[in-house]
Amino acid sequence: MHLNREVLGAQSELDVATKDWEAAVSALAALESAIPAPAS
Repeated sequence: MHLNREVLGAQSELDVATKDWEAAVSALAALESAIPAPAS
């Protein structure tokens, strides 16, 4: 099944994109925690 191979390839690409997204979110959270909150 050629389609099966394409689906597996798409799933692995999605896994990589998800890991990149999670890394970006955690980096953003670390950056936000490093910035002192403005005193309001």
